Amino acid sequence: MHKTMSSSNWVDDNRDMSPDRNNRYSLDSVGLQLGLPLQLLGASLMGDLNNSRHNGNTSVRRNRKQEKKLTIRQTVDGIPIRKVYITNIHIEVDRFEIYNIFGPYGKIMNVFLGISKNDQLKQFAFITFAHPKDATQVLNKGVFSDGKRRRMYALEADSWHQPQEGPDGEVIWRKVHKAQAKVEEGSEEDDEQAAEGAEIPQETVQIPDEGLNTLNDDCLLHIFSFLSYKEIAGVERVCKRWQALSYQMWRCLHKLDFTSPPFRRMKMTTHTLEQYLRRCGEGLTLLDLAVNNHSFGEKTIIVVAKYCPNLEVLRIANVHLVHRSLAHLGRRCPRLKELVLDGCSEFCDTDLMSLLPKCQELDYLELSHTNGINGKCLLNVQGPITNLKLRNCPAIDANYLVSGLQKMSRTLESLTLSACGNLRGGEVERIVSAVPNLSSLSICRCFPQLDFKSLKSVGKLSKLTELNLHLNTAVGDAVLTAIVDGCENLTTINLSGSGGGCTSILTDKGLSLLSRLPKLVDLDISYLEGANNVTLKSLAVRSHRLKRLLCRGCPDLTDEGSSQVVSMCNDLELFDLSGCNNIGVATVEAARTSVKMRTNNVPLKLIVGGTDVDSAPNDNEVPLLTVDLMDLSEEHLRPDFIDDMFFPPSDSDSDDDLEHLCCECDFDFDDINDPTLFPGDFEDVTSKYVEYCDTDEAGNWLNIVDDDGEIEEVIFCDNWSD
Repeated sequence: MHKTMSSSNWVDDNRDMSPDRNNRYSLDSVGLQLGLPLQLLGASLMGDLNNSRHNGNTSVRRNRKQEKKLTIRQTVDGIPIRKVYITNIHIEVDRFEIYNIFGPYGKIMNVFLGISKNDQLKQFAFITFAHPKDATQVLNKGVFSDGKRRRMYALEADSWHQPQEGPDGEVIWRKVHKAQAKVEEGSEEDDEQAAEGAEIPQETVQIPDEGLNTLNDDCLLHIFSFLSYKEIAGVERVCKRWQALSYQMWRCLHKLDFTSPPFRRMKMTTHTLEQYLRRCGEGLTLLDLAVNNHSFGEKTIIVVAKYCPNLEVLRIANVHLVHRSLAHLGRRCPRLKELVLDGCSEFCDTDLMSLLPKCQELDYLELSHTNGINGKCLLNVQGPITNLKLRNCPAIDANYLVSGLQKMSRTLESLTLSACGNLRGGEVERIVSAVPNLSSLSICRCFPQLDFKSLKSVGKLSKLTELNLHLNTAVGDAVLTAIVDGCENLTTINLSGSGGGCTSILTDKGLSLLSRLPKLVDLDISYLEGANNVTLKSLAVRSHRLKRLLCRGCPDLTDEGSSQVVSMCNDLELFDLSGCNNIGVATVEAARTSVKMRTNNVPLKLIVGGTDVDSAPNDNEVPLLTVDLMDLSEEHLRPDFIDDMFFPPSDSDSDDDLEHLCCECDFDFDDINDPTLFPGDFEDVTSKYVEYCDTDEAGNWLNIVDDDGEIEEVIFCDNWSD
């Protein structure tokens, strides 16, 4: 009946080779391992085998019966354990996962989840089961794992944590001792006192419904997302769980802008900034510190570099930079894509030369209001700079600037040079030649060394779409002619306040040339003496694509030109006539008529503050028209502006106005009209001051006035000092 086994078939199952002495195959495999036939073992051995099998089966059955007979665990006081204490729970485990792990062992009445005091990344839980046997099964197992195989341990909860059981056997689930309520709120002090045998008040309190605490973390985070920064900071004080959720929200914050309304009234310090960055610095990609109301110290950059390794956009204003702080910033924040340093002191090209090579992704660089930069740092740029802005940097050296622009010529698209007074006329042409692919150029504000021919080279930028010449006195008709001929792709032009004011060489003839630009949609000709009806009529006839037209503070504009613009430019969305004294109601009526007939449904906003228009029409016939009475013009930029401080009005030139200059001597201002007192100063000089006419050369006339002015200035200064 038994076949002989060969040596190759000694083991039919891998478990036969198990070293476990309790293996149920150990006795059966004795003969096989010896290689002897079962017939040679004898009857006694076979009987022993059968007896051992019988006894073994009996012991297994006995053990199974013992397992089925479960002993209910009790506390020291003899209270059946329904509530178990779970420790070493990771912070990522939520209430829903707790139910999934312990729900199979029996019906769960309540789960309390709290954060450990000793470790903010760990939680603890009190789980209340409906039946003591379910809690006993959990305690017998002892060790559990969450979804990521992190261990947690089940322990017996003390007697004061267990639900109360009435005399009739009814369990009171929601009423517990006051000490227990404190413990479940996360207080471990009462737990220690109770363990030491302290008296526990016997009065009972009703635990309110958990409310928001019944929600999972995702729901609470969504609710907290509607709170302000100040309210999020207050959430940390509610409980340990909310504190952890608050920290999680801060870590999810990617942009922190201290120029936004929530921070405008707050005086920022380096210590306050550090408290914010401790919570959200690791996830920040944008940090804007360009605020005026602050007390940032020398360690501000060090704090930013310490807590913000993933920063991409950094804007700083009026911060004192210590030596090597920018180098430290470059090492800690290599992902910078935008850097703005405005009014920062105590840094120079050497500091930037240690920063720029480390920022391989930098594409926006702005340096403003600094005297220590000459442009040498631009030679060390390694990132693909697309936008470079230099504002109020009077020490800029054209040689360094041109060399740096040549290095960035492949990627540079926008260049801004504002009030860099060290640049000369011939250097503009070198700059233009270094970056022929520019799409945006700004050469605005004061450039005292530029002449009227310096900007003609701008016309060589054929790909230019945006041009800003705001307050540039070197703009004239010849410059506009070159720009119109060479830059046909221009869509935006800003000429406000350019051309030199009342002595402007920019006339209506040059401004009328702008109507020849086929793609022009945005034009600013504010504060120009040459902006008159001739200019507006030319724009109305040709520039039908205009969407924004700003003509603030132009004293020569009247209703004739403005009415023609609003009637013929059907795509016009903004027309600003602030401070134009001669604009009246006729322009508003023309706008109402024109907008009412529009078929493209494009709205028009007409700004007429500071004009003869006193009130806006209040009717619903033209819903697409908005008339704004706000005056957005700046008085000191007007071409007809006269400063009353130095040139008081003629009607106020009386003796009373000059009495505050008297030094309490016997001199009378009426004596000035007596020629006998100053015979040398009343000589006939009519031959010196010839009458000025259009045929006279302006240079000769200026020389005569300047010579005489120098003499009078010396006398005036001497008299004032006496």
